[in-house]
Amino acid sequence: MHMNYIKKTFTDKLSKKSLNYADNLGIEIYKKDLSKIIQLPNSILFIDNKQNLEEILNKMNSRFSNTYSHVLIPWKENYWFLQFLPQSTSKGDTLFEWAEYNNISKKEILSFGDSYNDLEMISGSGVGVAMENAEQKIKEVADYVTSSNDELGVSNFINKILN
Repeated sequence: MHMNYIKKTFTDKLSKKSLNYADNLGIEIYKKDLSKIIQLPNSILFIDNKQNLEEILNKMNSRFSNTYSHVLIPWKENYWFLQFLPQSTSKGDTLFEWAEYNNISKKEILSFGDSYNDLEMISGSGVGVAMENAEQKIKEVADYVTSSNDELGVSNFINKILN
């Protein structure tokens, strides 16, 4: 388990996965007895295989349903991230709140995504576009599928609709 704060992450075990995670994000990670931490974290992150993380998610949902947001994201090899966040802090929530503040309706929003943390944004936008490399669930809720990130999918889609 990783407890994430603005510039620091704490974990009870400095595993190879934890150090790789910190290195990839350019954050500082520290080993600490997590039971001694009293400040609420910005998020809590687990790194494991998808099946184990889905079991954690099911347990959390049965005990604390509708009290948090979460994302389940593929990372590398067979590892995934399961991140728990405060309610209403997803990309979609943030985008739609910004749009409302600027008098932009959801119908006017075009969004792109490839992973589970994009699900709410893709499904709630006027036009949601999944990348070819997207998780299947993202493709299912998207209005369109474009080429992958590596194949300039966003640019290709925009050029297609403008021409």
